[in-house]
Amino acid sequence: MQFRQALIATSLSLVVVCLLAGCASEEPKTGQALLVDLAKNSKHSDARLAAARELNEQHQAEAQATFADIAKTDGHSQVYEAAIRHLTDQALLADVAKNARICHARFAAAEKLDEQHQADAQTAFAEIAIHTCRFGSSQYEVDMKVKAVGKMTDQKLLAKVAKRASSSQVRQAAVEQLGIMVARQARTSPEK
Repeated sequence: MQFRQALIATSLSLVVVCLLAGCASEEPKTGQALLVDLAKNSKHSDARLAAARELNEQHQAEAQATFADIAKTDGHSQVYEAAIRHLTDQALLADVAKNARICHARFAAAEKLDEQHQADAQTAFAEIAIHTCRFGSSQYEVDMKVKAVGKMTDQKLLAKVAKRASSSQVRQAAVEQLGIMVARQARTSPEK
């Protein structure tokens, strides 16, 4: 309900701005065209999200691009989490996993990546584990980094995390995860 109210308020604001700016000579935007415009141009991410969710099948590319942009740039967890939930385009999810400014958004996007994009997911998890994320409390950040390590299967990236992570808990988790991967590999490879 709040999204619809924000959408209506933003729609009215755009109409007023358009009238004041002298764009009344243009054909007024209605229906899907108005929603596309709101999804792309509203300065309020919640209104952009609501507009993108209302777009029909013909405008899914714009909706997906809007969801990705919101996921990468918005600082409000409810908004970027909703955008990621609606994001299905794997290339855009990979971009969010790599470039979102909030680590939690990168983590959530990486979790949604399919098998074809696991290299992107593994890189995102490693970057989260190594670099400062500022999740809130330092213990919450360490917990998120350890959780990211737990999602990792790439042995080279695990070794990188074990060498470069600033937290001893994260380094230890990377070594333990690497040990699990090596043991699993030893069990599945034929004996020589």
